[in-house]
Amino acid sequence: MGTGSIRNHRAAIREYMAEHGVSYTTAKRAVETPTAAAAAGGPPDDGFGGHEFEYESHTDLFRCHLCREYEVTARADGGPISPCPGLPGYGGETERVYLLLHENPRKRDGGGAGLARRIWASGIGRTVRFCYRDGRWLIESAPGVVDELQRQIAKIPCTLPDGSTAPAFTATEQIAFAEGQRILAENYAAYVAKYGPPR
Repeated sequence: MGTGSIRNHRAAIREYMAEHGVSYTTAKRAVETPTAAAAAGGPPDDGFGGHEFEYESHTDLFRCHLCREYEVTARADGGPISPCPGLPGYGGETERVYLLLHENPRKRDGGGAGLARRIWASGIGRTVRFCYRDGRWLIESAPGVVDELQRQIAKIPCTLPDGSTAPAFTATEQIAFAEGQRILAENYAAYVAKYGPPR
């Protein structure tokens, strides 16, 4: 890619960010992901090594909101990007596991963003793209902290239609990375079947 092409490519990403109000990583995925991406294999590899970069205006750089590393340092010498170590609460563990959560069916509609924020606030777990479908949530964590995350999630309340409160999730189960990836691929395929490839 020549200098002009790179400049045009970056301009397209920034334009998408401004138009849709999304992060740099989301915009880059939308600009670069072919519309004919195969849904059966799950979301296409975006080449970011698990990083979620967002634009930081005061530095004019892109920084991963998970590990806080800048894209320029993650791409040493213009080579392949280093894998994201994840949230600081993971303690540097690079292995991932998932919690499969079953949402309380009696929960009042809405409130999903609040539940995701509560999980994020734990510092040891997070939602990932295509993590929700049919009342089931897939939450990423690391093996050394997943038990503590499961304990914290069990305490998250929700509001029922009659105004009373109950646990937001009726069941949680730890699942291996490969099983989590299989569920994400199914969720992605369901999304594409319903809405088309993400933009």
